[in-house]
Amino acid sequence: MSIIIIFFLLLVTFNTLNVFAEDVELNYQLFINGESFESELIVDNNAVYAPLWGIMSKLGVSMDQDEYNKTFRINLPDKVLTFISDSNIVYQMDITASNYNKYKFGVNSTRMEVPFITKNDVVYTPLVFLSQYLDAIVLWNDQTINVSANDYDIGDKWTKLGYELGYSDLSYFWGRVIGSEVDKIRDKLEEEANAENYWIEHSTLYLNKSDHSWGSSHDQLEEVIIIAYDGLSVTLSNSKGQFTETFADFTKLRLAFFTEDPLSNPGWSNTIKQQIRNREISIGMNEDMVWYSWGTPYEKKSYSSNYGSTVQWIYKKSTYSFSFVYFKNGKVTSIQN
Repeated sequence: MSIIIIFFLLLVTFNTLNVFAEDVELNYQLFINGESFESELIVDNNAVYAPLWGIMSKLGVSMDQDEYNKTFRINLPDKVLTFISDSNIVYQMDITASNYNKYKFGVNSTRMEVPFITKNDVVYTPLVFLSQYLDAIVLWNDQTINVSANDYDIGDKWTKLGYELGYSDLSYFWGRVIGSEVDKIRDKLEEEANAENYWIEHSTLYLNKSDHSWGSSHDQLEEVIIIAYDGLSVTLSNSKGQFTETFADFTKLRLAFFTEDPLSNPGWSNTIKQQIRNREISIGMNEDMVWYSWGTPYEKKSYSSNYGSTVQWIYKKSTYSFSFVYFKNGKVTSIQN
């Protein structure tokens, strides 16, 4: 009986949120410091969104987007905010004397309940971002949403702080102390966003011991499911229990897994499948079999002669030790250790 009641309450709550969201989308008008904001509001994740560029321009906020990694940077009088679309991670670096230590400002990351989103190539921000990170006051009335915001003009605040902290060369203060640190944050944020999209897309994965040190307790191509994740860290589970792994970057993360189980291939013999489990290779294997068994080669080379073409895969076993695998017509013809 209690399960039915809980389900009913959840259903009512969900429907109430949806009705509220539809009302916002159809009937509410947004005002910024008393002036009407004409751009379209949308509803997603049971939250109200406004076009990011439009609302920041209306607020007079200094913002730019990195064309390479697509991260956004907002400069405020007392802090810098960095984020990326389709993620709820926000990095904040307070530009204050109390947050300054050993030639750098401290940085912390938090998460909103809902992410920034992209619709039809337009990036939208949830209105909750304004109150949580821009210290704006957001009031909801019957037909209107009123946003009251501060003056976000930096003016000479950063200049005065630079002098206060002992920097006579302000270009160094802005470019190195602030700018370089923000660039690092942007790169890290891109890596974390890519990782989280990867976790979302692949609920089941297979361990690749050839390209990542999973430890002796795990087997090659061991199947795991994702329990939880946070950026480049993931908690995995299978019959052996739960374990957490943290990766240095997104490239290493992708190399640590296979997204499909190669042993489900009906065209491969049981002997080949067992060799792959044991991370062994043999004459006659194709490139996929070798890749699943030994992982990504250190280098690939191709040679042509009157006798045909040969492909060489080079595996680096240690600093001065290499193994060479030769293919002709897609099949292993020779192995040199």
